[in-house]
Formats: sequence, C-alpha cells, structure tokens
Amino acid sequence: MKRLLFALLVFPCLAFAQDFTVQRIDMGIITTGLGWASCNHTLNTDGTHSTSGSVLCNWGTIDAASYEIGIIHYSGSGGQTARVTTDSTTTLTCTNCSSSETITFSNPLVSPTSLSQDGDFKFGGTIVVGAGQTAGLYRGILNVQIQIGDTYQNISLPIEVTIRGGTSIPTIVPVADQDLSFGAISAGGAYSVTVDTDGTRTSTNPSALLSGGTVQQGIFTLNNTSNNSANITSLSMDTNVTLSNGTNNISLILTTNPALSSIKSVPANTKYHINVGGTLQMQGGESAGTYQGNYTLTVNF
Repeated sequence: MKRLLFALLVFPCLAFAQDFTVQRIDMGIITTGLGWASCNHTLNTDGTHSTSGSVLCNWGTIDAASYEIGIIHYSGSGGQTARVTTDSTTTLTCTNCSSSETITFSNPLVSPTSLSQDGDFKFGGTIVVGAGQTAGLYRGILNVQIQIGDTYQNISLPIEVTIRGGTSIPTIVPVADQDLSFGAISAGGAYSVTVDTDGTRTSTNPSALLSGGTVQQGIFTLNNTSNNSANITSLSMDTNVTLSNGTNNISLILTTNPALSSIKSVPANTKYHINVGGTLQMQGGESAGTYQGNYTLTVNF
C-alpha cells in the first residue's frame, strides 16, 4: 500500500485600498492692466506665483492671498509606488460671462511625480491672460492619471481663476505749477541773487534786493493719476539757463529739492512736488528790464 502525502498551504490574500483627497488649483485673483498682451501667470508647486511676457504685465496685480496650489493626497500605499501623469493642457471656461470666454491652462507642474508612501502630489501650471480678457470666474478640470502597479485611476483636479479688469497704465504728467521768480533787484555791479527751494531770497549784495515783484520758488508736480505705482527710469532738468530781456542776458543756475536722483517712483493716485530754486549771476552793466527764460523737466517711466 502506498500512502499519498501532501500539504495544503494557504497564503493570505493581501489587498491595499488607496485613498485620494483632492484640493483644487486656484490661480488666484488677477486684475488686468490696460495695454498688456499675452501675460503668462505661473503658479509653482512651492506656492510662489510669477508673471512673464510684456513689461505691461507688471501693471496688473495678483492677490497674493487668493491663490493656492492643487493637492492630491495619497494614502494607503502599502508600500506600492504611485506615479502621476496629466493632460498637457485644459480649457477654463468663464462661468459668469455674458459670452463664451475661455483661458488655456498649460504646462502642468507636478511635484513629486511618484510616491512610495503616503504623501501629497502638488500641482501648479500656467495660464495666459490676453489683452482685453473678459472679467469673470473661469473654471476647468485637469485630468490626472495615477498608476499603482498595473492599475490606473483617473482623478479630476478642479482649476479656477478670477479675472478682474480696470487697472490703468501708470502715466506721469509733469505740470509746472509755479514759476521761479526773483522779484525786483537793482542793476549795476557783480553779485549773485539766490532764491532757495523754499522761496527764501538772499544775495551777496543785500542792498540790491528791492521790494516789489514776486519772489517764489518754482514748483513742478509729477502727477500719477492711475491706480498703479509708476517706476521712474530717468528724471532730468536743465541746470543752466539763460534769461534775456531781448538785449542782455543773465545766467541762472538751478537746483531742486528733493534731488532728482532720489525720486524713483510715484505712488498710485499721487502728486509728487519738486521745488526748484536758482542763483542769478549778475556781471554788472545789465540794462533795466524784465528778464525771462525757460527750463525743462523730463521724466521717463
């Protein structure tokens, strides 16, 4: 008689249940600037936001408290690695515009691209806000695919951005609010007469200062009527001016307060005043009369 011996080995079947929680991508509240075109707004996976494109893009604003990265939280890994891929682009559609308006979301950013333990996949990307983009709330879905072993799971990651209009291009208008005037002085002799930037008049020959006429500093105003700060790239003014009465000339050297080199910007909706003073160089022999001249202030921004 033969005996048949065998052993039945039973292996437990282990199943790991994956769980995903989703936080939308919010590209923030973007206020557009007039004149801009093709402004790229990128939300990075570290939560920072950047803008590139035309210099005019800098005249828009992004509410720093309004944007947040997208997150898909992966848990229940059981030691299995999860890998992420996404669509390359998706379309955001305005939910409250009177007409059909869209924005393209592209170049999705994912960090990390794989996880072997519980953790967060972080998402960002880029939108292009064009010239004349209609204000409104734009929403869309980024299709995300997560591979775990031989299985795939599709997840919809919501995206939204709020566009607001009305930001104007900063424009600085220099206005000559007040003429520089030395009043009445006596002719004859070599001396100097100074009107300071605060309007005070002095002379190396005090007896030459006569009453009558107007004594005042000049005032230029840089007027920024927009709701954006204007950065000044250069600011200059004539420093040597010739005054004439049609026959004779008098040299004038100009000064300002504050110094033009210290003025770097003009805040939104602000008037910035520049006081102008100067010194007349009398040579002696000038004929009596009214002497006049002009000086120019130039601002680039």
